[in-house]
Amino acid sequence: MADEPVRNNDATEIANAVVIAITGVIAAIGSYQGSLWEGQQATAYSRSNSLRTESNRAADHADTMKAAEAAVFSAWLNARATGDTRLADFYARRFPPDLQHAFNDWINQEPLTNPAAPLTPFLTPSYRPAGPALAAELDRKAAEVFEEGQRANHVSDAFAQGGTILSLSLFFAGIAQVFRRRRVRVTLLFMAILACALGAIRVFTLPMITIMNQGG
Repeated sequence: MADEPVRNNDATEIANAVVIAITGVIAAIGSYQGSLWEGQQATAYSRSNSLRTESNRAADHADTMKAAEAAVFSAWLNARATGDTRLADFYARRFPPDLQHAFNDWINQEPLTNPAAPLTPFLTPSYRPAGPALAAELDRKAAEVFEEGQRANHVSDAFAQGGTILSLSLFFAGIAQVFRRRRVRVTLLFMAILACALGAIRVFTLPMITIMNQGG
């Protein structure tokens, strides 16, 4: 039997309108969330770069301080070797804090007469300069924030994927109205509903950013 033409105000027209409306709302939600996650991505990458810069600055400062500590300790050794105890004490009182504690522990081991003592205060367990630890901590935080940016990028791409699927739903629902044969319209409507369902599943199974989350 030949396929019947569609009458005006047929149920398929109403169904098409409903599908288009629902798909449009879901697509708008997905597009909005995708833009929010893109903002999260940009913020995370910017913060990660800032932390990397701070880490490099802290590492450079630590290297400078270590060179200064080595220089002042060398000056102390020279003064001590020449018997200038006054100058040696002058240098010892001006050691940087990271070196001062290690130097005191080293001196308490009587390194000049004790062969078991470390060669320099830099080799004592108490020598733990804060600079390298700070640089390492900042580098670790930068890596964590970069991973947050990567995650935001993946979520944003996933919302874009959902939007692509929903655009297929709009296409099938829109083109269905062009045809006058019921069988063709029903087939295209079914494809539109299926694409809408798949797009909705993709969008609503992704993490979403609320206004409160964004403000925090």
